[in-house]
Amino acid sequence: MALLKLSDKYSQKKLEEACKRVLSYTGKPSLKGVQAVLKSGIIGLKSVDMPDKPVTSKYGITRGPHYYQRNDD
Repeated sequence: MALLKLSDKYSQKKLEEACKRVLSYTGKPSLKGVQAVLKSGIIGLKSVDMPDKPVTSKYGITRGPHYYQRNDD
């Protein structure tokens, strides 16, 4: 009910866009998250799309599995 009450202060379009933005950030949206998006005014800004594949870091295990295989020669 509290989410619907926000439509008294904000237009339905802004409320819908705020909900979409919060859903793009997290799988567990909250009323506080929607309120924060509405108050910050970032609704009109272009959202950042997540890449289709995970971003690989240039750090970490870079030698690959062959380096760690044991050679019994």
